[in-house]
Amino acid sequence: AGPAPFRRIPRRTAMAAVLRTSHTAFVAKAGARVGARDARRVVPRRALVTPLPRTCRRASTVAGAGPSPCDLSDLSKLPGDPSLVLHTNVKMGDKKKDFMKAASKAVADCLGKPESFVVVAVLDEQDMIWGGDDSPCALCNVASLGSINYENNTALSGAITALMSDFDVLPSRMYTNFWDIGPRENCGYNGVTFAEGARPVVAAEEEEEEEAGDFDLFD
Repeated sequence: AGPAPFRRIPRRTAMAAVLRTSHTAFVAKAGARVGARDARRVVPRRALVTPLPRTCRRASTVAGAGPSPCDLSDLSKLPGDPSLVLHTNVKMGDKKKDFMKAASKAVADCLGKPESFVVVAVLDEQDMIWGGDDSPCALCNVASLGSINYENNTALSGAITALMSDFDVLPSRMYTNFWDIGPRENCGYNGVTFAEGARPVVAAEEEEEEEAGDFDLFD
């Protein structure tokens, strides 16, 4: 018997076969690429010290900054930010630095936080009035990731009020507001936030390519 006669494939059927083949190749290549990304090595991510461009967002340190006082590989395990900002219309003079050191220790003790994370900012000689009177007064704001509660707030309010008595600020002319920052992502630190934990990191060229959205699937 001779060879089977040549059977002409309809154009529509041939086009459908080409499309199916192209789609299969596309999906296979995309799957391989996704699989490679999922298989990348997981190492603790070091948070940034200074914000970097998206194409350079990798582990980084500041030259000459010295060693960090804590492990920055997982910020979600750190105690977070306690800070105190005080405004007053009195001139604190040479006593200002001593007040700041005493206030820093009071914040750490009353909130149960390491003093290495406490920030104190004092702005004296401000234009302030209380009840229409410019006699000595003060306004204090305390913010913290947690540790804001009745007992801690009462203790710290008393400590700061006692320290301000050295500057003739009466307890009845001073407010201390307490703010719980809430979720850890609400507090930025080291270029990221205190919610930053250990997570996968990729090489710079892969991260740059992903953020640009160019997967080169048909190369």
